[in-house]
Amino acid sequence: MDLDFQIILDWWPLILDGFKLTLVIVIGAILLGIPLGGLLAFGRQSRFKIISISATAFIELFRNTPFMIQVFLLFYVLPFYGIRIPANIVGIMESMQSHEGNWSRLDRLVCRTGKA
Repeated sequence: MDLDFQIILDWWPLILDGFKLTLVIVIGAILLGIPLGGLLAFGRQSRFKIISISATAFIELFRNTPFMIQVFLLFYVLPFYGIRIPANIVGIMESMQSHEGNWSRLDRLVCRTGKA
């Protein structure tokens, strides 16, 4: 059985475009998710109940719903209400929300213990 690498060469420009889009989504999600996760961590520890409850609800909502359900809601359900979001922005938003939840938990741990 011979492997035909010509198909990879034929599709190489499209593969590179997909790789570039993946990098944009990941970098955008990290650059937005880390600072927002830090804000959520501090918001969760706030002595003001409304801020603490809101931050906790946001974190738990996005950490406890499946990623694909969130993508489905943003990409397919919101257009029924007149809100259309491009696919790459949906990817950044969803990855960012995943990073936010995880960073908020890590930041909260660091804030409580004072150690990384």
